Amino acid sequence: MTNGVTTKVDWGSRPDGAEEKYRKGMERYAYLKDPKYSHKLEQFFLMVRQGFSGKFVNSFFEKDNNIISTDLDLMRCIALVAGEDFVIDYLYKNEFSLEEAITLLQDHLCKEKYKQFPQVEDLLRENERLQERFQLQMDFLQKERENVRSYHDEILQGERKKQEIELELLRTRLEQQCDNYIEKLNRAQEENQRLQEELQQARMDQEEEINKEREVLLAQCEEIKRQIIHPDGQADVTESDKRPGGLWGLLQRKEEQKIRKQKSERNRFIMETIKNPDYSVEQLKIILHAISEDFSLEELQQICDPKIPIKNMETLELYFQKGRKENVSFMTPEE
Repeated sequence: MTNGVTTKVDWGSRPDGAEEKYRKGMERYAYLKDPKYSHKLEQFFLMVRQGFSGKFVNSFFEKDNNIISTDLDLMRCIALVAGEDFVIDYLYKNEFSLEEAITLLQDHLCKEKYKQFPQVEDLLRENERLQERFQLQMDFLQKERENVRSYHDEILQGERKKQEIELELLRTRLEQQCDNYIEKLNRAQEENQRLQEELQQARMDQEEEINKEREVLLAQCEEIKRQIIHPDGQADVTESDKRPGGLWGLLQRKEEQKIRKQKSERNRFIMETIKNPDYSVEQLKIILHAISEDFSLEELQQICDPKIPIKNMETLELYFQKGRKENVSFMTPEE
């Protein structure tokens, strides 16, 4: 190889075998020993083994023609099928895709087959005659199709006029119905306006009643607050100071302290409850009634919760009232 160009391989007297050809080729194409040409070296080896001519091999390996190994492999395979001359004439030094190469190969093989079978020419002429006859038939059918389309258009035009008349009649009826519906709608809107006014007035009356009830409930709450903050009975404390001494007096004082503590906790819970804005008017009614009935702290704690529905609060109130009455009925006069 001189300046990157190799001389053509001169097989000389035909080598005895593929090994001798390969050896001579490697002497001429020394650049194939470079590792970067490993794939081209593989293609050279396959061409030698498959018995391609020296001229064909020289065309690809005389110098590095920048032919990628995949294209080289494709042209080698096509040469096995179509011959070396076909590859040199149509593919060598030409740009092509895989689909284009396959198309060229198919056309070439068909031509070769035609040469082997002369009667194919007769078949082709017969095919042309049949194609002309088929074209005449197609022209006739095209004219028939145009005639049918024209007749069809006439029928459609008649049907279209009929539909236009029917649509006009239908439009007239719909306009009359629409006028009737508009009149009914106007009457319905007037009636709806009247009902809205009545509903607004009813809501205002209801809100007024609720406000009155709320004021009454607030007054009751304020009264309960006042009684809790300023209780009337201060005599209990003074009376407790007058209790006799000894164990009995001590027990009485402890019992009174327990009662005062329970009462204080109950009053604190009541204050927190009536100050809570989450309660509705109906819930406050039930709570105030329970307070007036002197429910215990435990009973009030079970009733007083803004999340409890009103029906459930009423059920709990009735349940506790029933239990209190049953306890009273079983008590003796001494008790």
